[in-house]
Order: sequence, then structure tokens, then C-alpha cells
Amino acid sequence: MGWVALVAPAQTPRAVIDRWSTLIAGALQRPEFRDKLIRLGVEPTGTTPEALAAIIAADTARWAPIIKAADFTLE
Repeated sequence: MGWVALVAPAQTPRAVIDRWSTLIAGALQRPEFRDKLIRLGVEPTGTTPEALAAIIAADTARWAPIIKAADFTLE
């Protein structure tokens, strides 16, 4: 399982984050958009900025040691 998210630079003002979060949540409620995502094999769930940060932190904690042990490098 994987996930897709929209992220912004760390110094993005909270008002901008909140606005984008509201717009994205609204789009995910539109049946035509949800249906298109589902047809593409995506389960549209949406989340809050704080919940996304927790998901990223948990995935980083889980996968960083594995990636390091495998000696993956960017080329």
C-alpha cells in the first residue's frame, strides 16, 4: 500500500496550509472527483495536516532503518 499527499515547504504560512487543506477536502467530497480517483485505483480518504505529519513521521521511522541497511543511494 502506498499513499499520495500534497506537501508544502516548512515555512509555508498556516493560513495557506489551512486554505489548501479546505480546498482539497472539498474536492474529495465531489462525487465526480471521487469517482474518477476510484476508477484510477485510488482510495480518496483525505486527512488533516497534523494527521499527515504523523503518517510521514511514522513511515520515516519505519522505513529509514531499512533503507539505510540496504545502502540505497540516490543517483
